[in-house]
Amino acid sequence: MFCTATLGSRRSARQRDVAEVAVGDVREKPFMLHYEFPPFCVKEIGFSSGYSRREIGHGNLAEMALEPVVPKDFPFAIRLTSQVLESNGSSSLASVCAGSLTLMDAGVPITRPVGGVACGLITSSDAEDPDKQDIDQYRLLTDILGIEDYMGDMDFKLAGSRQGITALQADFKVPGLPLYIVEEAVTKATDDRMKVLDIIEECQSDARKTPKDNAPAVVNVSVPRYHVKKLLGAGAKVLKNLEEETGTDINRVDEDQFSVFAPNAKALKEAVDRINEITTIKSWTDALEVGATYTTKVVEVRDYGVMVEILPDAPSVLLHSSEMSHGKGNNPSKKLTKGEIVDVVYIGKDELTGRPRISTKSLATKTRDSMDIDEFVATYLK
Repeated sequence: MFCTATLGSRRSARQRDVAEVAVGDVREKPFMLHYEFPPFCVKEIGFSSGYSRREIGHGNLAEMALEPVVPKDFPFAIRLTSQVLESNGSSSLASVCAGSLTLMDAGVPITRPVGGVACGLITSSDAEDPDKQDIDQYRLLTDILGIEDYMGDMDFKLAGSRQGITALQADFKVPGLPLYIVEEAVTKATDDRMKVLDIIEECQSDARKTPKDNAPAVVNVSVPRYHVKKLLGAGAKVLKNLEEETGTDINRVDEDQFSVFAPNAKALKEAVDRINEITTIKSWTDALEVGATYTTKVVEVRDYGVMVEILPDAPSVLLHSSEMSHGKGNNPSKKLTKGEIVDVVYIGKDELTGRPRISTKSLATKTRDSMDIDEFVATYLK
């Protein structure tokens, strides 16, 4: 059994198709297991011509056995490939065991290892009627070989962890079985599954803590909203060039969050550094201190405020009419004139535009005309 794990970005997760939408399955699939059973593994000559029904069924069983222990919030899409090199037993359950070890070696923090074992059944025939099975005389076999599967009356596959069963499949070649035989089969397969898990845990009992040198990496980068357009503007040309130059996959996950997927830690650091370099360009506003008072000069009067000069050789800043005083309906032309000196307080950058915001409200004293009725009553009609 040769099992490999490939980690990709969440964008690589398999998306729904028309058939899945029709039956109501609209989720993406970030964990996939591909099972391959080439002819040479059973000493046959030929070439694989696509996936057969047998391969699809065995692959689905192994995938269902491992999927419950894969964390839902894992930041990567996982493609597990199980290639059977030689088969004389249950290759689907061998894929489960090899898959557990492969996931842990790849650094996937599965909740616990999963193992499996196949259980077979041999019954005797009625002496008077050879076609009738004598269920009273039987033997249960575990970890059955190919000949025992072929000649036996049951192929019962059971996979799970130490805490419970994650997947099972039964192939009966008799019309029916008494419940006590089924219970005995589950008990026997469970006992032997624990022995298989002992062997798995001797090799590796937990996910790798230190990633390999060729392990991919992913991180979320916060970008101020007023700098997002530097990455997405002009048809996201800057972002596409960055992906091509660094070999990374950058995806916007929120208004100010970008997910960066890289094939290794070095490429990830390069991409993050480039993003920070693009989106944190220093400007003259970095010299301003939030909460500090500055003496400015009015250079232009507008309908909605006045433009003031806050620093020499710096662009003028808008003092909006709503930030001039506590009253409503302020008219800038009646309060300030061009060339007038006025003290303002710097209150930080606007979250959406990144432009500096200034105010004179905290420096002004409220008057009776600027108060609403509640403030007036509380102040003058005590």
